Amino acid sequence: MRNSLLLTFACLVATIHASPTCVLRHNSTVLSGTRKLDCEVANCWVEISPSASNGTVLQISAYSSEIIYVMTYFIDGQKKMKTLKGATDNNETFIAGPGEGFLFRRTHGNCNSSMLPEYEFFRIPAESSVCDPFDVHVGYKVVKIQKRKYSNVVDNCPYRLEQLHTDKIGNETLYILSTDNITLQAMYLKDDLETRNGSIIIVPNWESVEFIVDHKHIQKYEGVGVPPIFAVSTNRSCSCNMVTKSTNESVTIQSPGYPDFLCPAMSCKFKVSFPPVTVQGTKVERKLVSINAKSWKGVSLHLKSKTMEKTFDELIFTSLQTKFLIDESDLEITFITSQDLHVGEEGHFKMGIKQIVQGKECKCTLFNQKNHIDDFKNRVTIPAHCDFLFCDWTIIPGVSNLGKQIQIKMENAQDGDEVTVWNREISERYDSNQLMTSRALYISEGIEESHLFFSRTSRGSNSTLIIVIKNVPTTVCDVSETVFVNTVPIVVTSSHYPLPYTAGQCGYYFDSFLKNYHIEVEITDLELEANHDYLNLYDGDAMKSSMKIASLTGNQKNLRFSSSGGSMTAAFSSDNEHFKRGFHLIVVAMPNKEPADTARTISIEDNDESIEMVNSDEEWNEEDMGFRYGKDLDTDSVPNRKSFLNNNIQIFECFLIVAAVAGIATVIRYGLSILKKNASRPNTAISFGNANVSYHSDENDAVVTIENPNQ
Repeated sequence: MRNSLLLTFACLVATIHASPTCVLRHNSTVLSGTRKLDCEVANCWVEISPSASNGTVLQISAYSSEIIYVMTYFIDGQKKMKTLKGATDNNETFIAGPGEGFLFRRTHGNCNSSMLPEYEFFRIPAESSVCDPFDVHVGYKVVKIQKRKYSNVVDNCPYRLEQLHTDKIGNETLYILSTDNITLQAMYLKDDLETRNGSIIIVPNWESVEFIVDHKHIQKYEGVGVPPIFAVSTNRSCSCNMVTKSTNESVTIQSPGYPDFLCPAMSCKFKVSFPPVTVQGTKVERKLVSINAKSWKGVSLHLKSKTMEKTFDELIFTSLQTKFLIDESDLEITFITSQDLHVGEEGHFKMGIKQIVQGKECKCTLFNQKNHIDDFKNRVTIPAHCDFLFCDWTIIPGVSNLGKQIQIKMENAQDGDEVTVWNREISERYDSNQLMTSRALYISEGIEESHLFFSRTSRGSNSTLIIVIKNVPTTVCDVSETVFVNTVPIVVTSSHYPLPYTAGQCGYYFDSFLKNYHIEVEITDLELEANHDYLNLYDGDAMKSSMKIASLTGNQKNLRFSSSGGSMTAAFSSDNEHFKRGFHLIVVAMPNKEPADTARTISIEDNDESIEMVNSDEEWNEEDMGFRYGKDLDTDSVPNRKSFLNNNIQIFECFLIVAAVAGIATVIRYGLSILKKNASRPNTAISFGNANVSYHSDENDAVVTIENPNQ
């Protein structure tokens, strides 16, 4: 006969906690023993003292006329804390973990019988004891009260859980579960004795809980031991706040257990509906969604409207803080969690939904409506009178499955303008100040989708957002790369920025052939392994000069360095461990200090602003945007030093040829005019043999002298 703890506790509680009148004890130093329950033992208790480092196996051999009750216990201070292990009238094996002992006795029977029950015990290593220690204190961190163990001997394992924070007793909720979806049996004292069965046990306002897992009754675990069991206590609420219709123009929804307790096995449904608004023919109604979320395995957030349906999970994002625009229809939200206990921000979301009215001329693109696979260039003109303007582009991999470079820049950005780029590897946000200079980032090959979102939330100035998306091969770290620099700022980054860089050494030689100009490098972002990885800046060519301008490591932002002449070297070195974001540099040639009448500074804002249509797909020259990249960003746009010199030599040769031809043409023209004049004097002989001939040009006020080559 097998009786569980829950069925026998009420009638045995007095016996269990009473002091035994007679005890036959095996001390903790005894490693094994065996004995019959004869008349010398009679109905006394048999105690097998606990071993601190080993478990104990107890084997009982009994008969149908005998009932033997078995308990385990542990020492809590001066008290023995006992719990019923089971009752048997047959052959059965029990296991106690380290620090647990056994107490058992025969309740009735003839001690003179020829078929006496008997017992045998022996010590085993802790990992073979199947059941983990009985008493566990549970707080705000998830604790593993039972490790996964494998053994040919299975048993029912009892546990006692007590609150770690004694000042919170009665004000928290206890969660007990196993990831293997087994059935747990628990009892706890509140006003009366209560019991719970299930794969997840939830005990509100708990004080202490005792529960048992009877692995002998779980066929799927026969012969393989026990699955893991976890517990945690929390003061967070796991209720789903349903929103059906809002009378306000905005609502806020957050995940159950927000912000740091992931409620297990939840399925919450929300529906957001706003009262209809009257809009004029030049206006449209929309919903603006702002979301702050972190992903977790098995957790999904599903959004559905009339024109959009999207699931947010660990496959498309890791950390997300963005906004997007959807149509005006009701928004259905479904939030699902896994059967998992987790404490932390991961898996949670907080979402704001706002009803807005937008001018039709200020429309751009709704969320998840416009996909881009191949190379993509766009200039978006933002009219000054737009109260709201939101654009979203979805970037998906093409057939080539290459990585992608995204290049972003904004002309005349105003406070509040923002761009976010996110996928399951990155989440980047750029404010108006950052957008005034060029920004570049890399998207890995194979990323299912990435999103680029622009938002403006108040009227202000006419502005232009410039976006370039390119398919590029995996970037590498070159030992030496020459980057030619002019007055248009260029971006140079570490490989795969903002993803972790690769190990090795990179060298960038920034060179400008502009006379009386120097190199300026702005470090907008630098994140390296401190004191292991370095970005060193040298004045001039590092191969010829040891003049170091700066040695940078760790985290740095918004630093600016200048060279004394027209060149600078950036040398990056990394060891083979702990790769970080890397670096993002803006490099430009700037004029040296010159007199005011000759010096000229060319602004990076001097670009063509003739595009007037919002979301235009018109082509233009990338150099007009201020994007000229070194090899990490655009291998096709950077010449080597030899080709650069050859191109300049060819230009100079062309100039000489044009000048020579122009001069010869001028000489011939004026020579002909002189001959014409002399032709009217038939008796005059003209000879150039021994004379220099000079003539005056009325066009350029210059005197040209042709010398006799024979003199």
